[in-house]
Amino acid sequence: MRGVILDADSVGKDVDLSPLTELLDDWQIYESTLPSETSSRIADAQIVLSNKIPLNESNLKQSKVQFISVMATGTNNVDLNFTKKQGITVSNAVAYATPSVVQHTITLILALSTNLPAYLGDVRRGVWQNSNVFCLLQHPIREVSGKKLGIIGFGELGRAVAEASKGLGLDVIVSERPGEANRPGRR
Repeated sequence: MRGVILDADSVGKDVDLSPLTELLDDWQIYESTLPSETSSRIADAQIVLSNKIPLNESNLKQSKVQFISVMATGTNNVDLNFTKKQGITVSNAVAYATPSVVQHTITLILALSTNLPAYLGDVRRGVWQNSNVFCLLQHPIREVSGKKLGIIGFGELGRAVAEASKGLGLDVIVSERPGEANRPGRR
């Protein structure tokens, strides 16, 4: 059985791939793959690992691929309708980097609510250092406590962001799927 990793560099050069590569005798690992190279690189592989490379009917139809694993949380780079019709199993990295994603989300909420980019720009231009009152007041800072935060998707990441957001006093609203009856706490 042959396996191919199409974009190993996208997961970082310091990632140890040996737990995967020890599972098969024949692996081909590519640092990156151009769209024009995808078909030929997966043609004889039964297993394909990819992070960002699109896998669709045009590059899968002549292949021997039986299993695709996306080395990320989503599967948006894979044509799921085609893979289902072809009997190709698709998986992804579940519960991956949840604390980091939550931290990044909260960081962005706070940066935007405090106008951090504008204040950083002022500091870089010397506005703060040259202020007569040694203070910057020209950009509004909005307190997040009591504000509403809409969350679309309430899987592991959505639930973790909701929990962290409540600690800041945000009123969390979870979006319901279109056509579904509203469950408690969702709209």
